[in-house]
Amino acid sequence: MENDRSKKSFKSAILSIALMLMSAQVIYPVLPQMKQYFTRFSAAQVETLMTIPSLGILLAITLSEIIIQRFGRQRVIIGGLLLTLFCGVLPLLISNYFVILGARFCFGVGVGVFNALSISLITEFYRGGERAQLLGYQNSVQNFGAALLSLLVGWLLTIQWKLVFAVYLIAVIPLILVLLYGQGFERSSKVVGKQRCNWQVVLYGIYLLIIYAFYTIMQVKLSQLIVHKGLGNTSIAAAILSSISIVSVVVGLVYAPIFSLFRRYLIPISLLGMGSGFIVIKISYSLFSLALGVILTGIFFALLIPAIYGQAAELSPANSDGLTTTILLVGVNLGIFLSPLIAGRLAQTLFGDSPEQAIKLSIIMFTLLGGGHLLIIFLKNQLSRFTSGLKKRSLINDLDGDNGEGQCLERKR
Repeated sequence: MENDRSKKSFKSAILSIALMLMSAQVIYPVLPQMKQYFTRFSAAQVETLMTIPSLGILLAITLSEIIIQRFGRQRVIIGGLLLTLFCGVLPLLISNYFVILGARFCFGVGVGVFNALSISLITEFYRGGERAQLLGYQNSVQNFGAALLSLLVGWLLTIQWKLVFAVYLIAVIPLILVLLYGQGFERSSKVVGKQRCNWQVVLYGIYLLIIYAFYTIMQVKLSQLIVHKGLGNTSIAAAILSSISIVSVVVGLVYAPIFSLFRRYLIPISLLGMGSGFIVIKISYSLFSLALGVILTGIFFALLIPAIYGQAAELSPANSDGLTTTILLVGVNLGIFLSPLIAGRLAQTLFGDSPEQAIKLSIIMFTLLGGGHLLIIFLKNQLSRFTSGLKKRSLINDLDGDNGEGQCLERKR
């Protein structure tokens, strides 16, 4: 089995699952057309069609371990991919708002049952440099999937908005690979046991909730921002969003050496880098500079997420990779689902209703997160130096005491 897990076909089957992880968000550029089509529903209700998959993902993630124990990993992934394929394509054939809402929710459930496995299969089976490399590759694959689907969405939008749901036919690719090479996905006997979590893992889950809530603002508001500034249409927004994913593919391929260079500083650097990308988006009045800001944000986001997953895996209790990944993904999908409610409403309350004001809120949040993280690292360093200094002084005092006792004995002799 260990030999099977070193094979490229086995690793390809694991990585292929990531193709679908960001697929729910790729249809965001169709939002303006959907608002025009569903005139009987409020803007918030139509936007819910974009975010409701995250609620389905959240529900499935919380139940995934129970389902996996009952049916096994390979069967669960295959079932999830089949549900994703059917419910993803269904809105292409149906025009009823409530049917589409239900299909989008079930689409999220399909993604949710295998979402955690995309990460936990890597963190369980691989260690050290190979783990970091595969986490980088996993990030590349999920961004490649998002890039490909975003480009297809942009093209299909020029024909007819409902055709964008045909992009979910891509689920056939991981379905075939998992059917052929996924027999080794099951947990080995040496790691079976009760899984536990600690406060550090929960803290990283909350961290991801905040990060995704304020990052998703860009994806939801970008098409509105481009139209509002008179820089283009929704197809251009889809193309720009796909550029994030293309750049993220490259970042994922070189993630391991970048992580080795910056280590624990990579998370705060990435957060501050995302803040700077949002600043460029905010002040842009040309399509080129706006695209540059979006790409800059995407680069640092592609560095941030595997760094957080890797750090959480290091802090996770033994044999608890599945539970750790589940907690992190609960944070991710809660953040995505609550983004219009928390981030959007907060921006509207504090600054106003325009998309620029929502971007402004993200700038503030990522600057605070990055600066706060750097401060924590600095304080930990200072505390570590202080405690090591105390230990050295204690050791010196002990040695001096031993020398003093030796001298007394010599005098007595």
